[in-house]
Amino acid sequence: MTRPLPQNDSMRRMPLPEIGKTLARLRPSTAQTLHRSGVTLIEALICLVVMSLGVLALMGLQTNLRYNADVARQRAEASRIASQELEKARAFASISGTDSWDAISTRTVSSYELPDNRQNTTYTLVRTVTTPSDGTPRKVITVTVSWADRTAAVPAAGQAQAQNQSIQLQALVAGIDPTLSGQLAVSQISPPSSQRSGRHAAIPSEAKDLGDGRSAFKPFNQGTSVWVFNNTTGTVSSLCSGITTDQAAITTSTVENCQSISGRLVSGSVHFTNVAEPGLSEARDPGQLSRGVRILSADSPLRIASDSGVNVSGNPQCASNSPTSRAGVPAAVRLNDAYLPIQYFCLVVLTDGSSGWGGKLDLVPGNYTGETAEDWTNSGTGSNAYKVCRYTRYTTTNPDFVANIDHPLTYCRTSYAANSTICTNKVTQSLTEQNYLLVKASSTCPTGDSIYNTRQHQPAPQ
Repeated sequence: MTRPLPQNDSMRRMPLPEIGKTLARLRPSTAQTLHRSGVTLIEALICLVVMSLGVLALMGLQTNLRYNADVARQRAEASRIASQELEKARAFASISGTDSWDAISTRTVSSYELPDNRQNTTYTLVRTVTTPSDGTPRKVITVTVSWADRTAAVPAAGQAQAQNQSIQLQALVAGIDPTLSGQLAVSQISPPSSQRSGRHAAIPSEAKDLGDGRSAFKPFNQGTSVWVFNNTTGTVSSLCSGITTDQAAITTSTVENCQSISGRLVSGSVHFTNVAEPGLSEARDPGQLSRGVRILSADSPLRIASDSGVNVSGNPQCASNSPTSRAGVPAAVRLNDAYLPIQYFCLVVLTDGSSGWGGKLDLVPGNYTGETAEDWTNSGTGSNAYKVCRYTRYTTTNPDFVANIDHPLTYCRTSYAANSTICTNKVTQSLTEQNYLLVKASSTCPTGDSIYNTRQHQPAPQ
């Protein structure tokens, strides 16, 4: 045991030899000195290992941060490339021709370069275009942009650089002519903007809302029939007869004893022209055309063809604003020797209310009272022979059998083939914009583009 060091005063009083002996006794042993040096070295080594691991972790973190930042930048560029490709597809100026909707097709760009070539990888763009099988004018566009990041593997055969990153964007591009702002073909009878709040768009805007979820409609406020619509579905739930009250005065009590039916509305307009060969303007929007003929019979402008009616109770109950005499034509129109388009509404009553209906709607020839020279027919080639065209969406695969809303030749049939007479596509909802155009029998039904066209309706094409 080491003796304590003497106090200062004692040290000053001690002789020098004694001081030396005392210091010698206080010096630690060699073993003690070696033991203390070994512990310090191990602690230093442990600290060095811990610091090395921390530095390695920081280096790995920095590498991952750089990689993630690089991939994020590349993904942002790829998203911009894909978005720009979709916008190019949407920016067509016409339906057909150069830079048109028809021209939108599948394409591949194997080496897409950014502006000023500011990129650290190579992008590959693939645009895939598919068309739905139902014939509707729309295209599904899928754009895939792929590239290689820093971890890309060895390129595959024929590939300049391995690609292990990709993004994909998809959009639906409708074939609607930009110059027409989405209008089908002719002036609307009951445009959506004219519909009252809370009512189905097929219900005529003139119909009176009864305030109980129903609307009463007396076509052109004429006759004694009233059709009662369901505001939610747009179907006709009741048919009233013997109603002499004006439509504006009809109340719920007026229609409480009406016949319950399951009915569907078909409405549209009829235009006509005597132009020798109608063209694009007539196909798109005929408006008020040149001198025409008496279009519809006043009492029944349309009928269901007897050989193709499916689930229909008799002929439809129809009404139009077609004048019954020349005196009924507005004076301004008579001065121009032209007629305004005729509007019509038809109620198709179903024999089986649980399903829809099918059949071919044909125009019925009529004449002015006392002006038999104005009679017309849809057969022959005489001066009073006319051809009925219908406005419809165009499809190159099966142009006469489009969707019901797009005005097919015959509702619910899918082709002329004998084995297709079974109704597989019944009309279940009320239809609007089922529009017609009368042209001379020697003329051809005018065509516009892949969206706005007419097709021959009467006589039925063979």
